[in-house]
Amino acid sequence: MDMTSSNVDDKNETKPGENSKKGSCCPIEEGELEWSKSLRGTLLGAYYYGYIITQVVGGVLEQKLGGKVVYGTGMLAIAVLDALGPVASRVSPWAMFAVRFSMGLVSGVLFPAMIGVWGRWAPPTERTRLLAISYIGLPVGNIINYPLASFLAAELGWETIFYIPGASVAAWLLVWLLLAYDSPAKHPRILEEEQKYIEDSIGVKVQQNGLLSALPYVLEMISMLTSSIAADRLIARGKIPKVWIRRGFAITGFSGMVICGVILANLSGCNPVAAVALLCLLQTFNALTTAGMRAVHVEFAPRFSGVTYALANTAGTLPGIFAPLLVGFITENDPTLGAWMKIFYIGAAIQGVGGIFTVVFMRTDVQPWALGDEEQDLVIANEHAEMPMKFVEMPSTKL
Repeated sequence: MDMTSSNVDDKNETKPGENSKKGSCCPIEEGELEWSKSLRGTLLGAYYYGYIITQVVGGVLEQKLGGKVVYGTGMLAIAVLDALGPVASRVSPWAMFAVRFSMGLVSGVLFPAMIGVWGRWAPPTERTRLLAISYIGLPVGNIINYPLASFLAAELGWETIFYIPGASVAAWLLVWLLLAYDSPAKHPRILEEEQKYIEDSIGVKVQQNGLLSALPYVLEMISMLTSSIAADRLIARGKIPKVWIRRGFAITGFSGMVICGVILANLSGCNPVAAVALLCLLQTFNALTTAGMRAVHVEFAPRFSGVTYALANTAGTLPGIFAPLLVGFITENDPTLGAWMKIFYIGAAIQGVGGIFTVVFMRTDVQPWALGDEEQDLVIANEHAEMPMKFVEMPSTKL
């Protein structure tokens, strides 16, 4: 953006809407809604205020009502709330806060519902890749969203970023209602052999531009799929304990993210190529944690996988609440590279601590409290069963 002398006073301070912060690398263009950074951080965090509340609720609802209804209804509600975004933002920032908070409340039930459904559908030797295919929807959505949002905002106005993606949920919902079922037993068109295979294998029947912004998620998608396939193959071979296969992917993923975060914190100057490359690596390492930890919920507690995931995801949501507020607090009065170094260091530290906690406490065998009455009786019976006697013929000796 060109800046003339009429835009600058004797103290080199620019007017609102211009690049008014010293130390900024690039010009800052204000849009229609000129909200402060702290207010933006509050609005971003509003989603997570609601999201953290309904995690356990989502797991319980999935067990009571089934994942098909819970997930489908949640997606429909999110589409409606998304369409209200432009109207609410023009009414007041707090109207937008209410919309984003409500979206968080609804979104909180989605992942627990999805994990609960996979607990009934995913065979042990295939569940990592099946979960990865589900999670690939996250980077795929970002791959589509960033270029699409850039195009819509430039050509049709920023409001269409809310309207058009929201409208696409209607088509998705129709497909979901026709094809999705809570369990193999409820699917009207499943082959008998396929149903038997799934249920027998599970055992316990249990509930600079948009393209650059999308690039890290392309690599995340590839990494997620390949690592999940590799994990399933290693598990199928049976040469390495499953828990150490999961831990290996988790250690690699978290270590890589910490290293990338530290390098980003020390990246000096405006180097978009290096920054994007590091973000790509960070997302690639992040994808490895899918094979490392996200599948364990349907392994150590398959009957309660939706609830256990909800509890874990509740804790994992806390950074989403506080991160926007922290960024706004640190950069509001100090928008310099030094301030962003602090943010990346904090992020790397959180990843490191979280990775250590995950690896130490990870389990992949079904826990006793997750067994049903029949399974517990069988375990007790096996524990008290008499060990078979083994007779060993003693060599004869002559006196």
